[in-house]
Amino acid sequence: MKDGDKNFVLRYAGDYPPLSDTLIHVSPLSVRNRVAYKVECPFCDKVMGRSSLSKRRPYVREYRYKCEGGHRVSLVPKTNGALGWL
Repeated sequence: MKDGDKNFVLRYAGDYPPLSDTLIHVSPLSVRNRVAYKVECPFCDKVMGRSSLSKRRPYVREYRYKCEGGHRVSLVPKTNGALGWL
């Protein structure tokens, strides 16, 4: 599979009702034998870059991203095993 061959749409997985219908577009990437994603910002549609994780979050498999506009999202597994975003 080449980078960007498959695109996915992820739903908001948080508790803030105004974002419940906000979707983000992601594409899996291969980066040195680990999971990474190309993420489009749900607020300004810019490509987001990988950002460091916060130690405050309890999620074991959280992937944090930030765009040039300062927006931040985290990709996290939902209870059903699918990815969602916060």
